[in-house]
Amino acid sequence: MSGDRPRLTEREQQTLRGAALGKTNAEIAAELWLSVETIRTHAKSVVRKLGARDRPHAVHLGHVHGYLTMEGS
Repeated sequence: MSGDRPRLTEREQQTLRGAALGKTNAEIAAELWLSVETIRTHAKSVVRKLGARDRPHAVHLGHVHGYLTMEGS
């Protein structure tokens, strides 16, 4: 599935991992030393790039495309 795997930036991947762990945008922002608005932008980009309906669907697709693993996401 690597040929059609959407390309996510490192920050988008970090945002996706945080979402997979159930963290809020504010929690992710604090960990990455970014603003909440920047995390919102990354999250919207992840949803768009993965073709997801919403954030939970993006997390699911993150697993499908190999961006997340079951142990610790």
